[in-house]
Amino acid sequence: MSVFLSSSVGNVARGRNMFGKRTGLAAAILLLLPAIFVVGESIPKDQIDASQIYFGSPASFEKAAEVDIKTVIAATPEYKEIAKKKIDRGTGKYWILQGQASNRALKAIADVAAKTDYDLIAEKGYLKKLKPPIACKDITGLVVAKL
Repeated sequence: MSVFLSSSVGNVARGRNMFGKRTGLAAAILLLLPAIFVVGESIPKDQIDASQIYFGSPASFEKAAEVDIKTVIAATPEYKEIAKKKIDRGTGKYWILQGQASNRALKAIADVAAKTDYDLIAEKGYLKKLKPPIACKDITGLVVAKL
């Protein structure tokens, strides 16, 4: 048994398995196999605008959606307070509420993404203007309902 163990250790040190067979090529194939079969889309690097993407990675996604962020923000309680009380844009109160409204909108987008299979959510119109355009569904209603 000790002869088997010592030869196995020597084989591993030389890049072989315990039976003396080379493992490097097999390991490389196993590591690359999932990447070969992953079917997904990506936004070309020269067209990525991070300010237009609210959830997900533009480098790799399978199902895209779009949302009208202005509509979502306008539906938040914070934005409704700004409108109801006619809070002036130049005040601290306005910017605090606007920030809270934006945070609430982004959280609602992330919550909808977590409960659906959309793995990229961008500003309405952005994905359709890309070359080539990326098909997507408008989920603004779902996000507003989540608020």
